[in-house]
Amino acid sequence: MTACCCFTMRCCLWGGAGAKAFLILGAFTHKKGGMTPFYSIQSLRALAALAVVLFHISMVCGGWWYKGWMGVDIFFVISGFIMGTVGTHDRPKVFLLKRAIRLVPLYWAMTLGMCVLSLVPGLFAQFSFTGVTLFKSLFFIPHFNPEGKIWPLLVAGWSLNYEMLFYVLFAVGLYYKRPIVIASGLLGALMLMGPWVPYEHPIEWAWTDPMLTEFVAGLWLSQARMVRGRGLGLGLIVCSVVLYSITMGHVVSWGWMLGTQDDSKVRVLYAGLPGLLLVSGAVALERAGQWRRMVFAEAIGDASYSLYLLHGLVIAAIHKIFYLPAGMETVLILAVSVVASLLCYRFLNGPLRAF
Repeated sequence: MTACCCFTMRCCLWGGAGAKAFLILGAFTHKKGGMTPFYSIQSLRALAALAVVLFHISMVCGGWWYKGWMGVDIFFVISGFIMGTVGTHDRPKVFLLKRAIRLVPLYWAMTLGMCVLSLVPGLFAQFSFTGVTLFKSLFFIPHFNPEGKIWPLLVAGWSLNYEMLFYVLFAVGLYYKRPIVIASGLLGALMLMGPWVPYEHPIEWAWTDPMLTEFVAGLWLSQARMVRGRGLGLGLIVCSVVLYSITMGHVVSWGWMLGTQDDSKVRVLYAGLPGLLLVSGAVALERAGQWRRMVFAEAIGDASYSLYLLHGLVIAAIHKIFYLPAGMETVLILAVSVVASLLCYRFLNGPLRAF
């Protein structure tokens, strides 16, 4: 939420003409009748994507938004909710084909593009790849990178490894006509094996990660029709904000209570739980007809996948080309990332979503 507020304030500082240009671009790229009928979900997608962008900006420019990585947990809850809302009637093969068409082209283009650009001397000095790592990255197989992290070549794609596992298990559930129950059971069984899986085995480690709980939570939220009402919605959002405030405070920074972002066993509590409360609150408000639409936020939500994948390249390019104060660099990166993602969605991902 703070990410969206920060971005809005920056737009105001640019003046009415700049803000108006963004609104026009958002209206141009936003299409009615997207994959999910919940406008609140689209706005939360924008929030989650902008939070991740700000997190990665903070790694280069510094800043107080270094907890923005928690946007990924919101994405996982949303993904479960969307599949439980609109994906339960597809045939398994059709379901997987739709997911692949919507996710793979841009991800492959970005990954292959980085590999080609890395061949230019001095352009990506710290980037390297082999045939094996390229194959595993393209086909969502968790593996170690040279730094010892379970990351693909396009680092942001680590979460897609989790998404693809979820989609495959959901498709298994579709085959047996019980997608929510079976997907939840399979994910639960995998997570139960997690404590006995050593980090040295990247596939088993990723596929038993407690963060998979967030997909399950989203699935069952889609079925919880009693989550409805203005009072309940506002209460859930307030609880979410309180938990986020605690998480972003010194308690987590000191590490004596809730660990770090790499500790998935407790990340579910301090990032997944407030994310679930936030999504639940927004859904409760919209089900009660109390959600106020935000067209530009919905447009960014539509383009959130493009924003999630593209922003790393934007950060690297701007930081390498320009020498700006941290504040100005942050605003420029945000602006270019949003515009690029809106255009990418309008001309690439948007048409693909029609399938």
